[in-house]
Amino acid sequence: MWDWHVFGWGGWLLMTGVMLAFWGAIAYLALGWWRNGETASAARRDPKAILDERLARGEIGIEEHRARLEALRTPAESRG
Repeated sequence: MWDWHVFGWGGWLLMTGVMLAFWGAIAYLALGWWRNGETASAARRDPKAILDERLARGEIGIEEHRARLEALRTPAESRG
């Protein structure tokens, strides 16, 4: 009924290429999903650690660092 010999080596090479592309796409998507998880967990870092890093890089001064730390310690209800 079906004569697969019509395609010869070209058919086998095409089939191999399609399979490699398929599994490559699966790996690419899995890696992207995994990296997204890393980025999301990095976004939930400790606010005090972020402030300490900004102070160490010189982005904020010591007074601003202290004020922001105090704001973090103060409950949200008393700030509003």
